[in-house]
Amino acid sequence: MEANRGHLERWLEWPKAMVTVEDVRHWAARPHDASQAFRFGAYLRSGGALVGAAGLRRRSVEPNGGWEWVDVSYWLAKSATRLGYATEATRRLALHAFDDLASPRVEVRTEPANSASADVARRLGFRHEGTLRSVGQRRGCTIDMAIHALLASERSRLDGVS
Repeated sequence: MEANRGHLERWLEWPKAMVTVEDVRHWAARPHDASQAFRFGAYLRSGGALVGAAGLRRRSVEPNGGWEWVDVSYWLAKSATRLGYATEATRRLALHAFDDLASPRVEVRTEPANSASADVARRLGFRHEGTLRSVGQRRGCTIDMAIHALLASERSRLDGVS
């Protein structure tokens, strides 16, 4: 974690709370509702070292259900970037969302300056739909988020992408 703190804090809020190994263990073991969220680790193909994580969350327009979609997120250690891990994880999570959860839509939200994450979405056929202004927060400041989406009717764009 320490070796990647600067790399991760550039885009994420949570790394600043990870000070000790126990903090990381507590964060990784925190309970979640499996019907609403799912996460997994990303491990090196050779050696098996943890180099990141990815997950999905079900979202709803209405607090008590209603129209739903899935939001995919991920993070990687700097040494694991640009090796296809984020693309592979996002593809598999999107397929799970469409095939197993019957989601009508999968989103990847990125900061506009995070071109590497936007590239992941583009490689998989996600369409940039626009940018929401001042919709997120990091380090006490509001941030914009670019929305990249793939619809269930566009699922075939995921076939053959690796």
